[in-house]
Amino acid sequence: MSCRAGGPAIAFGLDQIFAGLGHKDSAVSQAIQDSGLLGRDAANIIDTILNVGASLGVGGFSKLTSSTLSEKQILEKLTQQILGDKEVLKSFANERFRGIILRTDVTVSRVFGGEEALPIGRFLTRSFAAPSRVQAIENLRLPAGNLATNIAEIIIPKGTPVFVGKVAFGNGPQYYVPREFLKNLKIMGSEALR
Repeated sequence: MSCRAGGPAIAFGLDQIFAGLGHKDSAVSQAIQDSGLLGRDAANIIDTILNVGASLGVGGFSKLTSSTLSEKQILEKLTQQILGDKEVLKSFANERFRGIILRTDVTVSRVFGGEEALPIGRFLTRSFAAPSRVQAIENLRLPAGNLATNIAEIIIPKGTPVFVGKVAFGNGPQYYVPREFLKNLKIMGSEALR
């Protein structure tokens, strides 16, 4: 699910939905993406296609599993939470991000430090060799309270919803994991930054 302030753009893997339904081509998916529709307009088109197709039993729509719909619902609910949380929304460059549910485990890093800092947190980045503290602060635009004294390697397990985008005013990629899924993260190790 790709998003921009003002509403979600449902370009979150339409190809996956239609491929899961047994469609080899993704002409409908491409048409929706090409139209530039955002938010509710695109969501309504997709819902209509899925509901009408399923009710008619047309073109393999009956193969749609409840897990596909529940994943969509999960991402929509979490996206609405992000759109309502200015801190999280503004942490993404141009307030743009994409919501996905991971199909495989993903290894990421978290730069942390300070009085209440923990190796597990909502804001993560792709794994990289331990940068200097200055590089981490500049690339990730860490908040003032983050002293960037440590870096942890973390595994986000498959099945976890994450939101991916570029760090606002920074150079690094950002992975945002909603609070309710933090308990699933696994710390593989950490080291001090210099």
